[in-house]
This record gives sequence, structure tokens and C-alpha cells, in this order.
Amino acid sequence: MINLPRLERRFPPEQVLCEQVFRSETGDLYRDKPDSKILVLGDSFLRMYQTDQPLAAGFIAHLARAVRQPVTSIVNDGGASTLVRQDLSRRAGLLANKKVVIWEFVERDIRFGMEGWKDVSLP
Repeated sequence: MINLPRLERRFPPEQVLCEQVFRSETGDLYRDKPDSKILVLGDSFLRMYQTDQPLAAGFIAHLARAVRQPVTSIVNDGGASTLVRQDLSRRAGLLANKKVVIWEFVERDIRFGMEGWKDVSLP
């Protein structure tokens, strides 16, 4: 991702084994469900393996499998501290019937996120 050929030559690619999550009813890859009782907010750490290859193999899908129900998620690269809250504010209907909100972001986003830390009004 950072495209440093000299460094890449010193460290050959590694194989990472991933386990995809499938819906037992249909056999389809896991997908979020907007009306679930759990909302997950987060940054690129939640995107990896989830919406990137191999798909449905990231934290979100495995959380859904562990709790045996789909979740709703809002993920933003580099803006989980503010941009996901802004997105949630625009899509406030996602909060309906939620029992749990899980919010993951790297500590540096508090100070150095794309938008910094801004106050965001939520309904």
C-alpha cells in the first residue's frame, strides 16, 4: 500500500489465512442488516478483510457470527472519530431499535483524524 520497492524486496509477501462468514440460511457472504440491534462504528481496521478481499472475513462479520445476528456498521478510513458520527447524524434512522453501539477507532484519530475531533449533534 505504501509502495516502497526497496522495503518490499526485503520482506516478501506473507500468506494470511482468513475465514469468511456466510449466512447459514442462504449460503451468501455475510452482509450488514440496517435494522439490527447492534451498531458498529469504526475506521479502516474494521474495513480490512470485510469490504476488502477476501470479503466478509473482518471483525464485523466475525462479531455478527459470534453474537449470532447481523449488525449495522458505519466505517470510514481515517475519520472514525468525527466522520462516522457525521454520517450517523445524517442517517439517524440507523439508531432505531439499537441496544448496543460499539465504537472502534485508533487513538491518534482523536487528535490527528482527517477532520480532527468535532462536536456532532446526534438525535
